Amino acid sequence: MKNLLTTKIYLVLLLTVIFSLSVKTQEKPCGITDTSQLQGAYRFANGRIVSIVPSSIAGQWRYTDFNSGKSHKLYPTDALNFQSADDWGSEKPVVFRYRFNLDKNGAAESLVVIQNGRREIIAKKIKFREQTINFKSGDIQLFGKLTLPMNGKTPFKTVVYVHGSDNEGSVDSDWFPHILAANGIAAFVFDKRGTGCSEGKYTQHFGVLSDDVVAALRWLKTRPEVDSNRIGLAGYSQGGWVAPLAALKNSSVKFVLVGYGMAMSVAEEDRLEAPLKLKELGLDKDAIAQFQELNGALHKVAKGNFKDYREFEAMIAKYKDTKWFAVVKGTQTWAGSVLAMGIEQAKVQIPPMFETFFQPFYEPVPTLESLNLPMLWLIAKDDIEAPPEPTIAVLKRLRNQGKPFATVIFPNTNHGITEFVRRDGRRVTTQYAHNYFSTMVKWIKGQK
Repeated sequence: MKNLLTTKIYLVLLLTVIFSLSVKTQEKPCGITDTSQLQGAYRFANGRIVSIVPSSIAGQWRYTDFNSGKSHKLYPTDALNFQSADDWGSEKPVVFRYRFNLDKNGAAESLVVIQNGRREIIAKKIKFREQTINFKSGDIQLFGKLTLPMNGKTPFKTVVYVHGSDNEGSVDSDWFPHILAANGIAAFVFDKRGTGCSEGKYTQHFGVLSDDVVAALRWLKTRPEVDSNRIGLAGYSQGGWVAPLAALKNSSVKFVLVGYGMAMSVAEEDRLEAPLKLKELGLDKDAIAQFQELNGALHKVAKGNFKDYREFEAMIAKYKDTKWFAVVKGTQTWAGSVLAMGIEQAKVQIPPMFETFFQPFYEPVPTLESLNLPMLWLIAKDDIEAPPEPTIAVLKRLRNQGKPFATVIFPNTNHGITEFVRRDGRRVTTQYAHNYFSTMVKWIKGQK
């Protein structure tokens, strides 16, 4: 999606988010799309479709090719001209040049792409029907957008985008509605609470977030453009916990797609992910084993409702003078985050988070066992943010029990279904898996 955060935000970042958003309440009206913006879907003469969405840096955009999986960050040379290297995020060496053409009303109507000085190829912007709305979830208002194909028979099959852990709005900043509406499928995207133009406080509580999805479903069922018998969910990353839970709460959901999600708890994710992260940092197996002992002691503290820190503090004293101790401080692991925060501060601030902000010990398998609707899980084989092996095993077991759950595993991919190469011992993202988007669209189209 617009960024590739892990399936959860670790404790240090969580605290930053909590306190920065604790008093945030969005005012309306908000988020009305400016038609002069460049974002949207563009189609080349050969049928190839690309998406343009804002980058995280103002003035930059991201170009994603749904056919090849190539994705580039666009760097401006002026308001309508951009350039990029032939990789995920670099400007130079310049390989591609891009020019947006505007119509007489100042709205983008086409995109010109030139590769290495070759002839221009032109993609025309695809017109969609879009409706921005506010809808209620409990006592707060959430902001969303329904994107419909310009042509085709109504009512449309519709898919609701279920967010990952990012604490930013998603309306107008994600490729999801572009790929669906360009393929004849309606898409609904909304800003999760406390982000973008939605009211409320940002949270990662699966129960709360799934209730927001259900509220979106209730609104969609009132729309004549939406086929209420063909509504699905697509949950990515953290959304892989939320979407099945929302489907369990609302029977109008007919199918669920999960991208790089997990069939295990957040706590179990941290336990499995931590050694993979530290291996990437170059720690040897003895150091990793010692860290796992420390991290495991913190998990016991959390499991015991933060009443007894003695074992964890003893581990800190045992290992504080080792070479690896300073390296792990601040890593995206529970123990690394607590060490960076400071144990005394952590004792005060972390326990309330575990009660109300997120659910580290929520077990998703019972939810999956209770569902009997088509599901597709898109899994990154080499994901170190969401280690896939336990999820693959759970899905295989449920499939053998007759559940209509399919899995597609993409080799040499990391979180986000992005391919990578190794440079200087690190993973460097190159592009999305070339058949990622086509797999997604084909499956959604096949759902009745």
